[in-house]
Amino acid sequence: MGDVSVSPDGRLLAYPYSTYTTTSPGRHLAIVGLADGSNVKSFDLPGENWNTGPYWTSDGKAVQYSLIREGIGNIWQQPIDGGSRTKLTRFTSAEIFDFNWSVDRTQLFLSRGGITSDVVLLTKMD
Repeated sequence: MGDVSVSPDGRLLAYPYSTYTTTSPGRHLAIVGLADGSNVKSFDLPGENWNTGPYWTSDGKAVQYSLIREGIGNIWQQPIDGGSRTKLTRFTSAEIFDFNWSVDRTQLFLSRGGITSDVVLLTKMD
């Protein structure tokens, strides 16, 4: 469902988690303090599926992750101060399997594509 990621200053931990209840199953993002495990912030995540991340921004003020909505993966950024998340990419097809930024944060590297599978029926031949 995602990775666990330590903030650049080493004080916070970000991780995705799911809740499974009969009334409101959902996906969420938690930010907790590493020193004491205190809950700093929690966010609900829209979309069909969490794909990759979270990855901290270099200033430690936000986390980035990819979400799949209607079969399409895009990268989103969530400020940890509780501000509105923003969509960083505008892809119209395919899923994002993973992404990362160059050291100077000027280039985005990612792998995208589709997942296909086949079904084979085996029957007993007399």
